[in-house]
Amino acid sequence: HGLEHRALRKQLPEELTARDFTADPDWPAAYAAQLDRAVAAWADPAVWEGEIDLGMAKMPAAEIASMVIKEMAVHGWDVATATGQQFHVSDDAARFVLDVVEKHAELYRQYDGFADPVPVPDGAPAFDRALAASGRDPEMGQ
Repeated sequence: HGLEHRALRKQLPEELTARDFTADPDWPAAYAAQLDRAVAAWADPAVWEGEIDLGMAKMPAAEIASMVIKEMAVHGWDVATATGQQFHVSDDAARFVLDVVEKHAELYRQYDGFADPVPVPDGAPAFDRALAASGRDPEMGQ
C-alpha cells in the first residue's frame, strides 16, 4: 500500500500503515482497486520526474518506480507460487527486474528484505536469476 500516495506525493494516512487489510472480507477486491489506482498514478510520465519524500529521506521518483515494478514482480511470483499458480513476466520485464534486484540486493539483505542468494545454473532465464538473487528458489515456482 502507499504506492498511489508516493506517486502523487501525498502523505500516507495512518490507517494505511496501521490497519490489517487482510482482516476485511473483501480485501482482495480492495487490494486490486488500490493497485489499479497506483498503476494509474504511475502511468503519468511527469510522476517519474523529480524526487519523492519518503519521510526519512528523498529519493528519485524513477528509482522508486523501478523498485515498485520489482516489488510487483517478485511478490507476484511469491503469491503465485504459494497458491500453486504459474507466474510469467516478459523478457524485457525480467531483465529490468534483474537489474533492479542486482542493484539493491545487498541493501535489502541488510534489512532482512532478501535472503542469501540461491544458486542457479549458468544461462538461467533473467527472471530466475532475479528471484535467486533475491533469495528465492525459482525451482519452487516450477
